[in-house]
Formats: sequence, structure tokens, C-alpha cells
Amino acid sequence: MLQFQGAEPGSASAQIWDKLKTIQLPVEKDHALQMVRTQKYAFMTDESQLEYVAATDCADFVTTGYVFNTGGLAFAVAKDKPYLHEFSYK
Repeated sequence: MLQFQGAEPGSASAQIWDKLKTIQLPVEKDHALQMVRTQKYAFMTDESQLEYVAATDCADFVTTGYVFNTGGLAFAVAKDKPYLHEFSYK
């Protein structure tokens, strides 16, 4: 989460950090994925975990195809959500 702290104001990273400060973060992966399915959330974790989620639950999830940083973090969002393009560089 440190990459979001101190991000340039108005940047995507700063907007993500502002949102992270206002929500109660899920402790378990299944809870996070349920939030993605039913609300306006994206799930950010290690890229290999997201690839597994997308491969095993491909009816609901897709990765954005973009590694967010060199630490290997990426996003998974629900396929049918209109904000998918906000996270995707494809």
C-alpha cells in the first residue's frame, strides 16, 4: 500500500489511496471477491493469485492485463461492470 501513499494529487494512485482510507478492507479473499461481484470494487493482490482467480472463476472475473507496479500487483474486476475500462490499459 505504500506505493499509494504520497502519490501525486489527482493521480489514479492518489484516488485509490483516498478510497482505501474510507472503506473497511476485507480480511479474506472470498469476502473481497464477493465485494467485486456485488459492488463497485476491484480486488488488488499478487498477480499470480489474480491469474488463478480468473482461471478458476472465468465466468465472473477477468484480470485487466496490466501489472500495476513492479511488485506484481494487478487488479481483478467483475466482467460485467462498466468501470472495467478504468483499470485496463488494453
